[in-house]
Amino acid sequence: RPYDWEITGLISQGALHMHLTYSKQQYEQATIQRFMEHYRSALLEVIQWCCTRQTALLSPSDLTYPELSMTRLDQLQAQYAVQDVYPLSPMQEGLYFHHMMDPGSGDYLQQVTYLLQAASFDHAAIRHAMEDLIDRHAVLRTAFLQEGLPRPMQIVLRTVAADCRFVDLRNSWPAASREETIHLLEQSDRARDFDLTAGMPIRLSVYRVTDEEHLFIWSHHHIIRSEERRVGKECRS
Repeated sequence: RPYDWEITGLISQGALHMHLTYSKQQYEQATIQRFMEHYRSALLEVIQWCCTRQTALLSPSDLTYPELSMTRLDQLQAQYAVQDVYPLSPMQEGLYFHHMMDPGSGDYLQQVTYLLQAASFDHAAIRHAMEDLIDRHAVLRTAFLQEGLPRPMQIVLRTVAADCRFVDLRNSWPAASREETIHLLEQSDRARDFDLTAGMPIRLSVYRVTDEEHLFIWSHHHIIRSEERRVGKECRS
């Protein structure tokens, strides 16, 4: 055998079984027995600790980027509900660099604006649809960080609250200057920009402008470019 010890484990009928193969010419049976008792005790401590946790904790081996240190991962999990961690693509790194060089400029904020004709309007259904969209696409619940990391990373979150707001403008909508008012609303939305560390690179604002007209402004950061076309199709749907 290439090693003095060979440890194997398997789960059978809901129980974990561990086996250690060794040479009797090198070790006494009592020594191996004491080791296995200590090993069992340590496993039970780990299991007990895990059972007391309210949420699951990840280790670097659970990540797409397993080189992340356990210390840094613990720090991230204290701040975020982490699902995965992996590097940015080369194009994303470029967008991230320019965003960090000029934060708040809104240069990399993309908008889709349209008017929807609908006499009845279900706010809850719109919010639920946006939550489904975010659940379906990991990039829409991703934070982008570099501090304390070897390179910029994407921190995929298990869940985030949808940034979806509804505003009633029926009593203040100037019918004579509709295009100018839409432009002002777009500019106001653009001025909010995005905090890439927040884990929400997309948002929706819905303005009720008449009893039967609703103005939608979908905004997202260009850093989600890899999913931009697919997400855009679903947003329009």
